[in-house]
Amino acid sequence: MATLLDSASSNPQHNLELELWDLQALEEFEARASRVQPTLLRVGVHLYSALPLDQLLARLAQFEKLSRVVVADDRVYDRDMPSVEMSFKSAFPRAQFQWDSDGVIAGKHGR
Repeated sequence: MATLLDSASSNPQHNLELELWDLQALEEFEARASRVQPTLLRVGVHLYSALPLDQLLARLAQFEKLSRVVVADDRVYDRDMPSVEMSFKSAFPRAQFQWDSDGVIAGKHGR
């Protein structure tokens, strides 16, 4: 599921929030050849798990105007969190980074 939220549509410099739950949502968004440039991107647990990190970051590189990136950490091992965070911060140096949780049953928060 891809969710695009327009938080202030009357403003030409408005903020767009994009939530990509899984790989299918990313593929659907890419297929639209959208020129939409979200300022907030939330990467869901299923999307994070669907691709190796380098491939995921390469596909997300199209979002050049991000000011905030939120990643569900349900399937990120605690020992890997610092390196994953650094990878996202390197890929999106102008964006704030934040961890979140989807609370999936097979994830570390949904046990």
